[in-house]
Amino acid sequence: MVLLREKKDKSANDFIKHLISNESFLNSFFGRAKGGSGNQTNVGIEDIKGIITLFPYLLEQQKIASFLSLIDDRITTQNKIIKGLKSFKTSLRNYLFGQVVDQRNDSFQIKEILEYEQPTKYLVSNTNYSADTFLTPVLTANKAFILGYTGEKFGIYEKGECIIFDDFTMDMKYVDFPFKVKSSAIKILTPKPNVNLRFVFEYLIFLNLQARGHKRHYISEIEPKTITLPNTNTQNSLAKILLTIDQKIEDESAILNLYTKQKQYLLQQMFI
Repeated sequence: MVLLREKKDKSANDFIKHLISNESFLNSFFGRAKGGSGNQTNVGIEDIKGIITLFPYLLEQQKIASFLSLIDDRITTQNKIIKGLKSFKTSLRNYLFGQVVDQRNDSFQIKEILEYEQPTKYLVSNTNYSADTFLTPVLTANKAFILGYTGEKFGIYEKGECIIFDDFTMDMKYVDFPFKVKSSAIKILTPKPNVNLRFVFEYLIFLNLQARGHKRHYISEIEPKTITLPNTNTQNSLAKILLTIDQKIEDESAILNLYTKQKQYLLQQMFI
């Protein structure tokens, strides 16, 4: 770690923060990396001192830093909005499904309301993924969700909505677009008649399923699980309420993405 301090005016600090986070500076910085112990590389203090960059006059530095800081503040606010919406959805889900559990509805085992399919036919062959979003996404049920994109034209799941379920971690994702998968540990879940799949997906999230050891869970532990299932109209209504919040989260996330791209573009244009 290296501690950098400005030599002349401390008010230039914010400008320097943006300066050293732009792509041009970072390329120059990492271009000086040298071999260290093991597989590590490092940039020595003398190499850092030798990096040449251009500074405008102090007043211009302050203007640039102030403008970019406003975008940073907006990005921070947008993250808070998204976090708040996610928290609200969790609280609402717990309330709604708490009521479902308390009401006198029919009980069913998971295997009575969901079909499962092994993913063998949909496994991707080449894991050198593309970043081209017009190709077919390769999915995982875990946090990453979209691993990349593939140009393979065979073995694409195109049957409509489903839940992809990781048999080992019990992570799951709701999917309503064509895809391929990487892992054979995925189970693809689809609804039986008179079952709203998104309702069941939210129900499973509500149950807060926890993996117990490194083993397959779906057939032995999830399928026999009994849940309370209301009528189709109630399923549809609750699913729609939660879907509306999901759509709002997507909209706010798209705005966040735009602000982030705007800042990246400005950094590239200002610090050439």
